[in-house]
Amino acid sequence: MQNLTRPSIERLLRTAGVKRASGLVYEETRGMLIVYLERILQAANIRQHLLGTFPIDLQALIQSLPIQMYSPGLDATHCPLIPTPAGNQRQDRTQDEIKYYQKQSECFLIPPATFAKFLEERFPEYPLSLSARLHLQASAEMYLIDLFRDALLVALNAKRLTIFPKDFQLVRIIRREREPFWHF
Repeated sequence: MQNLTRPSIERLLRTAGVKRASGLVYEETRGMLIVYLERILQAANIRQHLLGTFPIDLQALIQSLPIQMYSPGLDATHCPLIPTPAGNQRQDRTQDEIKYYQKQSECFLIPPATFAKFLEERFPEYPLSLSARLHLQASAEMYLIDLFRDALLVALNAKRLTIFPKDFQLVRIIRREREPFWHF
């Protein structure tokens, strides 16, 4: 489960424009990613069973994705890390990282090999073709970036610059991805 490393999550956070995140955000992100992937893979697996072929192919996966998550234009390359200039202050460096990663639109923020290993360890019962795995990674990254942007808006509304897991929970309740704790 630790295959999704802190630097990978930080690249996703910077792409969403987040400057500061609580230490608990990283574990919460891994948990939200597992829930998202499980939901998508179960739907794709059902579609693939109806077709009677294995592994899960691109067509079954695309039909299982939410419409706004499908992005065929990503390359299988990993985004290069931002060069760190010497003597930069932390605030300036964070802002530079945000600008850099927001400009990177055609590469993955999580290394594809790391994501593949994460899928193999967590979901061995769902074999994926290479093209399906790459599209699943693209949709997962877009989902997390969108979630981080909404969590940042919730944090800014609370007059905070740091995002916390409670911001994610509120965003997921608003999106109706999760039942509120007071629901009976």
